[in-house]
Amino acid sequence: MAEAPAAQTVPAIPTFSENTTCGFSRTVPWSGKQQEITMATEKIQARYLQAGDIIGSGETVNGVSAGVRTPRGRVEVILDKDGRTRMSIWGAYTLISVRRADR
Repeated sequence: MAEAPAAQTVPAIPTFSENTTCGFSRTVPWSGKQQEITMATEKIQARYLQAGDIIGSGETVNGVSAGVRTPRGRVEVILDKDGRTRMSIWGAYTLISVRRADR
């Protein structure tokens, strides 16, 4: 009689509500211990982006502003990737997929 093939395990796909470990660690100032940093993936409006957020394309947000030059309902987002910096104008209410360190 032939044996049934072994069951394959399928890795769990992280959802937006799960925290994923990004492999970074930091030293906690008051204790000197290493702490693993977890990154929560969420969708937020462009106007609520913060410096240090990592967007879906892998670029890091350096700053967000709604200045005099930008039209109403738009924000300037300064992005950095691999040492190159660029400025983009996005709709303030556009939903952006972001990996943000737990704060």
